[in-house]
Amino acid sequence: MEWINLLKNWKRCIGLAVLLNLLVFTSANAQRIATLRATTTGKELFNIPMQTALDAITTLPDSSLQLVEIRNGQKVNIPFQITSTSDGRNLCWMIAPSVKASRVFELIRVAAKGNFPMIQAKESNGALVLEDNGKELLQYHFETVYPPAGIDTA
Repeated sequence: MEWINLLKNWKRCIGLAVLLNLLVFTSANAQRIATLRATTTGKELFNIPMQTALDAITTLPDSSLQLVEIRNGQKVNIPFQITSTSDGRNLCWMIAPSVKASRVFELIRVAAKGNFPMIQAKESNGALVLEDNGKELLQYHFETVYPPAGIDTA
């Protein structure tokens, strides 16, 4: 009788351990939606436009997606855009030229927020300034700009 109880308890412990491992590994890997691979020849002089059918991969909204390239074990964010056609949504991105290599990209699920800084518009001294990552791109003066003091305007 004692052996039967020990065997039942042992089965429960093993079952619980297996279930716990499945939950941990599943939740750790649940963020990756797809792995995409491309091989470059090393002879490319310009960026290579890439495209894949997104609806065949996932139906998540684009605000929940992030594309990363695995380079030397590091994840590097890759800008992408979603285009809509009569056939569904397409995931589009650019591959920068490099040496001959097999490039690995992962499409991952993230919390719905902007993955890349947006262009910002700021008003400053009668001018509208467009910035990208803190770098001023364009300045438009919407108020009259007078010459500095001491300059004859006539």
